[in-house]
This record gives sequence, structure tokens and C-alpha cells, in this order.
Amino acid sequence: MSLEQQLLDTCHRWRELTELERTALQSLDWQQLAEKQALKQALQREIDGLLNGASEDVRRQLVADRKS
Repeated sequence: MSLEQQLLDTCHRWRELTELERTALQSLDWQQLAEKQALKQALQREIDGLLNGASEDVRRQLVADRKS
């Protein structure tokens, strides 16, 4: 799977979790809210890793372009 597709999938999961957070807030279900927030924290680490990888790929490409 491409990096772009991984980022899109991860963002889609983020949006789903955000909707579930909203539902938990509206129903005052603090346990569900805490669970969704914990899942989003883990997802944030995944997003950070993907973006760091993307940044490294961009840096490599820039270096390669300068050499050519």
C-alpha cells in the first residue's frame, strides 16, 4: 500500500473515531469517550510515523534532484 493510501486510511479512521467521540459526549458516556480518545492517541503516533516517513522520502528526493 502506498504512503498516500496509508495516510488516507488513517485519516478516515481518525474521522470515524471523532464521530464516535461526539456520540459518547452527547450521551455522557465517559468510559466510551476515554476509550475513543486513547485510540486516537495511538492513531496520532501512527500518523506521526507516516508523516515522518513521508518527510524523509521528500528529503531523499530533494537530495537526488540536486545531484542530477
